Amino acid sequence: MADTLTCQEILRTLGMLLDTCGSETAVIVLGPDGTEVTTPTWPHERRWTIAALEEASAVQRGLRATRPPEAWPIEGLRWCLRPVGAELDAHGPGRYVVMVDQNTVRVHDGRRYERLFDIQTLRRLALDSVSRRAAWPAVHQPGSAGQG
Repeated sequence: MADTLTCQEILRTLGMLLDTCGSETAVIVLGPDGTEVTTPTWPHERRWTIAALEEASAVQRGLRATRPPEAWPIEGLRWCLRPVGAELDAHGPGRYVVMVDQNTVRVHDGRRYERLFDIQTLRRLALDSVSRRAAWPAVHQPGSAGQG
C-alpha cells in the first residue's frame, strides 16, 4: 500500500468535492479499501475505491499546480479536512469515521481513538500551512541566501 494515498490526501480530495457540491455536513468512512461518503447534496458515487480517489486527487493536483498555494482562498472543507487527515496519518492505518458539521469534525475508529476538531482551529492550521509552503521556495531555491 506504499503507493496508496494518505488520509490527508484522501480527505483533502473529498473536501474539495464536498465544497463543489455545497456540502457543509458529511459522514465519511475511511478504510484501507476506499471510502464511503454520505451527505445530502453529494452528486458523486457514494463508495470510492482507492483507484477512483487517486484519479480525483490527480485531477485536483493538476488544478492546484496552476496557482501558488497562497492564491487559493482558505475556505471550505478541503482546508479543514486536510489537517484531520494528517492527524490520522500520524495515528496510523485503520478504519475511521469522520463526521463533519458546520462547527466541528469528529473522528473515531470504533475502538480507542476519538477526537473532536474545532473548524476554526482547523482553518488556522490551514492558514499556517499555506504560509509555511509559500515561504519554502524563497528560502530553499538554489542560489538563495538560505543555502549553505
